[in-house]
Formats: sequence, structure tokens, C-alpha cells
Amino acid sequence: DSEELELNRRGGSRVPKRAAAVRFANAIADTRGKVSDEDLADVRKAGFTDADIVAIAGLTAQFLFTNFMSNISQPELDFPAVAPARA
Repeated sequence: DSEELELNRRGGSRVPKRAAAVRFANAIADTRGKVSDEDLADVRKAGFTDADIVAIAGLTAQFLFTNFMSNISQPELDFPAVAPARA
């Protein structure tokens, strides 16, 4: 729902396991992949396996790459503008 999406954009969730995944994805992006042992321990404690961690890292990289390419190419947007999420 929209409330959950807003929480995700700010690095949270009402669901603890999802919140851990979002925090870990933010840590990956913020540290350029140089996450701490604590970051890894926290995401594992939330129930994520090594395979899950690789998937979270891969999706984070994919979203970053997509955003970079969009910033470089500056495509013309053909859909209605939406206000940016609050940090």
C-alpha cells in the first residue's frame, strides 16, 4: 500500500524482515558496497540467506545503474509528474 511504499522509500517498513532488507540495500548504496560486518549480521539475523544477500545487492546495483543511465540520457518523460519522496 502507499503507506508501506513511503516507509520503504525512507528506509523502513512495518514488516521487520522487509525493514532489514531496505536498511541493507540503503547501506549498500550509501557505502558503495563496502557494508560493515554489522550490516551483514543484521540482515542475516532478520532471516536472509547468503543467496538473498546477493539478490539484494544485485537489485540495488541494478536500480543504481538504471538511475545513473536515466540521469545521463535525460529521457523525455511522457507520464504525469509526481512529487519526489521525502528523505
